[in-house]
Amino acid sequence: MVQINSLLCAERPVLPKQHSKAVKTPRLIVEGTASAFKLRGTPGVRHFRAATIKAAETRSVRAAAAAQPGSSSEGGDSIGEKSPSGSPSTDGVSKGAQRGAAVYGVLAVVLVAGGVSSIAAPQLFMEKLFTVCGNEACGAFMRLAGVFVLPVAVSLWTLKSAAENGRLGSATYQRLNLGLLATSLGLTAVAIAAIVSPALATTNLVWGDVAVPLLIAASAGHVLARGESGIGGALGRLPSDVASVFKPTGAASALYALLTAVSAAMAAGLICFPASLHGFLFSETSSIGPLPILLKRYIGVLLLMATTVAFCLKDAADRSRLGGTTFKLLNMSYSFSCVGSLAVLLWYVQNTTAAQLTAVAGCMFGALGVFFAFCGFQGIAASK
Repeated sequence: MVQINSLLCAERPVLPKQHSKAVKTPRLIVEGTASAFKLRGTPGVRHFRAATIKAAETRSVRAAAAAQPGSSSEGGDSIGEKSPSGSPSTDGVSKGAQRGAAVYGVLAVVLVAGGVSSIAAPQLFMEKLFTVCGNEACGAFMRLAGVFVLPVAVSLWTLKSAAENGRLGSATYQRLNLGLLATSLGLTAVAIAAIVSPALATTNLVWGDVAVPLLIAASAGHVLARGESGIGGALGRLPSDVASVFKPTGAASALYALLTAVSAAMAAGLICFPASLHGFLFSETSSIGPLPILLKRYIGVLLLMATTVAFCLKDAADRSRLGGTTFKLLNMSYSFSCVGSLAVLLWYVQNTTAAQLTAVAGCMFGALGVFFAFCGFQGIAASK
């Protein structure tokens, strides 16, 4: 017994100061076990004790590494990052998540194709959907709808990358999924309203405007429902998110907060007052009719997703995360949407003799130019 205790107490390894507390308890357990049971076989005791202390040291080192600043990504909202252990974040991603990523990618491509078609050939697009070509106002609204499809498509693409990297549980991606869910259900409602409206003659292609948003809503809702907090958790953050819009933390955050508020106001106006809102911008009435009103509501619903994107950028500015890949893509999508809508509206004014700009329209044009430059700069030059 004397020999065992002397071997246990001799030549204890000198551990780093920060790990000494972590391995103290295992050493006492080993020594107490050796004394209580009078273990025989000195080499066995020595190996058992050394292995236990080594395991405790390893756990202590891992805990210290995990506690280091920057060892994990705050919010988990930057695609392609690595886990704290250094392994790629795609490790352990299930096949279901990979299939979900593929669905996001396909839907993004479909939306881009539809948006490009409505911008390049709006009259033909309307004829294929509603059997009429529409007037110049309808053509402008169809082009605007194609422009504001871009933030939706880019959001889907970033969610595809997030699914591939196992990041869908992040608050940013939950907000994007929630925005997609609301936007898709709104687009479905507008398309169904067009189908059942006696004032509009629709073709079977309109059912595509029902099916695609329903697929997006199903994908977004499925991801939210399977999350740790479910859809209820994502909805539970809405009051605090809305309140934070009025509490910017800097100049960039304030501009994004303004962009969020303006986008939300335009969305509400186009959805609730499509017939009267146009008069605040242009002094003509050619946009009052079943088809122009329908298209303006469609644009208003798309602006719900633009509002979500603007708020995600505001939240990223609050956390100094605008240099992340996700936020660069979202910034560029909003920048292109601003310059695209500015170009469409200017074209509309130049080609419609009855359309005269009001003071409100002039302010809106100026705001679009500012937001285009600001979001484009952040998308190119922002760093972590």
